[in-house]
Amino acid sequence: MNQNKLTEAIEKIGKVSLRGGIFGKTTLALITTVICISAIVLAARNLYLDIAAVILIFIFSAYFLRRLLQFAEKNPLIAILDGAEFVAHERIIQESKYGGVLQSQANAIDHAQPIIDNASIEADDIEEPKKIEGQ
Repeated sequence: MNQNKLTEAIEKIGKVSLRGGIFGKTTLALITTVICISAIVLAARNLYLDIAAVILIFIFSAYFLRRLLQFAEKNPLIAILDGAEFVAHERIIQESKYGGVLQSQANAIDHAQPIIDNASIEADDIEEPKKIEGQ
């Protein structure tokens, strides 16, 4: 009976689709942490450890989800969009602000490679490494 319930729960979790972004990734990390703590407690078979684990999971999950929701309220796009999706969204916003033309930005300073005078380097100028006593 318990095996069937566990199988049903795992199948239901498998159907859940978490989007990218910080919210999806950290929620997945929270689920993994809860499963790991639960597996350790089930292996221990100790009543007091079971009670402590349930309390720990509840406190950890409540705090974690509260902080995650606070972040999502302040930064909704970062919370639900992955890196590339967020950059593409910001690009669309910038294009709409400037009439479809993005402002150009210099990627790097373009300069010639410095000239190194190899003639000034002589083999006599190179010092031998100092030997450590006992070697």
